[in-house]
Amino acid sequence: MRYELKLKTLTITCALSLSILFPSLVQAQSDAWWLNATFEPIGNTINGVSISQIDSNWSNAMVLTIEMMPEGSKEDFNHDEIDYNFSIEHDFNNDGQMDLAQVGVFRNTQKESGIFLLILTEGSNGYEVAFLSQSITEPSFSVIWINDENKLNVNNCFDCGHHSTLEWKGDYYGWVEYEFDPYE
Repeated sequence: MRYELKLKTLTITCALSLSILFPSLVQAQSDAWWLNATFEPIGNTINGVSISQIDSNWSNAMVLTIEMMPEGSKEDFNHDEIDYNFSIEHDFNNDGQMDLAQVGVFRNTQKESGIFLLILTEGSNGYEVAFLSQSITEPSFSVIWINDENKLNVNNCFDCGHHSTLEWKGDYYGWVEYEFDPYE
């Protein structure tokens, strides 16, 4: 608990110092389009799969595309080291079948909105749901890419440096747990 309090105090102190010393940095961060972009979920299928088959509580959903992004945002996707996408076709579970990972937004039957990461796999009658992760939040920006270890990463910003990594664990998809050293 004491360690946690020290870390929070250090974080708040650093953030305040940076905002006082470098106000343009704080302004640039808050002006980042991906922090403010929201999307209206429409549609009742994703790649031929009914959204009720993806989640029976969904009323609308859609996969994000580059065409939906605000004007002037496309240069943020051109990165030397990372190939950012909204949809990636890849054999994520090494079974010889192509899988399709996608990020997007949804609205459920309770009128709550959120974001999702979906992996579809080729089945005998088209795509089938292999993995779904969702979060009730603003229907906002998220992006995916494959890292150097051939694992799927997902993030909702370009500059924060934090992301989540998903990998095939032999018989299920699971989130990679990284050790975090706040002083590193």
